[in-house]
Amino acid sequence: MKTEDERLADSFLKAQIKEIPDEGFSRKVMRRIPNRANRYNRWWQIFCTAVFVILFTLLNGFGVAWQLLKHGYEMPHAISFTPHTLMLTAALVAVGCWHLYQETKA
Repeated sequence: MKTEDERLADSFLKAQIKEIPDEGFSRKVMRRIPNRANRYNRWWQIFCTAVFVILFTLLNGFGVAWQLLKHGYEMPHAISFTPHTLMLTAALVAVGCWHLYQETKA
């Protein structure tokens, strides 16, 4: 419950409210915010995709994927996990985690 003083203060402040002409300022600001955020997000996605493609190619990701498809279900012990494959896996997990982080932050 409000006290009498709070009610008097509220009524005084409500009587003193003056509208400030916006003249489209808020709309302009709101229009610029998502565009900048989308632009940064798009460049970040392009960068991450390029890093993924480069790492996937340099670390023989196609060969690993082919071996996994060829022998993975028959003989799981036949696939050797070299440092390259572990680095590729770590890079994929890192990019995936970063993407999830960005999605939850937005």
